[in-house]
Amino acid sequence: MHAITRLMSRSILMLACTVFGAMLLTGCSESYSPNAVTAAQPDADQQETDAQAIDSDGLEFDPQTETLLVFNVSGMTCDGCAMAIENKIRTVAGVRNCLASFEEGEAQVVVSDPEAADSILQAITDLDYEARLRTEHGS
Repeated sequence: MHAITRLMSRSILMLACTVFGAMLLTGCSESYSPNAVTAAQPDADQQETDAQAIDSDGLEFDPQTETLLVFNVSGMTCDGCAMAIENKIRTVAGVRNCLASFEEGEAQVVVSDPEAADSILQAITDLDYEARLRTEHGS
């Protein structure tokens, strides 16, 4: 009986070490919780530079009927974080498409209604990331 108890204890300890080790390797931290929203107006100085970057590698959109919103997002540590943000943003009414990048620290969102920016900010901060509207392009 004592041998079985020791074996079970070792198995539980090995499982705990495996899970904790995986968390360390991915760099993902569930405890990150800045929970801050900055609903700033787009930065006019960055708009021209951002427009060039978006044209070369961003989302396609129709500037006559859609708006591209670019958000600075901090707190992402891996592709899983970016995917979670994309999935959450897609639940916001009026969102046509989105792309989040933890490497760039941003989320690009194509919307049919530019008033959706506040709802998108709230969706991002609901996941405990910091977000700020950087630029707005289109209708």
